[in-house]
Amino acid sequence: MKDINYYIQKVDSMDLQHKYSSDEKEYVAEYLGVSRQAVSKWERGESDPNMSNLIAMAKLYGVAVEGILKQVS
Repeated sequence: MKDINYYIQKVDSMDLQHKYSSDEKEYVAEYLGVSRQAVSKWERGESDPNMSNLIAMAKLYGVAVEGILKQVS
């Protein structure tokens, strides 16, 4: 499994509405403590992450929570 710096660099160069690869879903899910299916549902817009997961994603991607929320609205 790749380390967090690989994913942070990758995220820095892409839009937050990125479609995750299988490895990325697994890493993000593991980092957040959720299932890959949950990450897939967020990606497809079938459900939304809770505030704790939004905060953790912001930390993972090195952005402010507001930055994630602006991408969605």
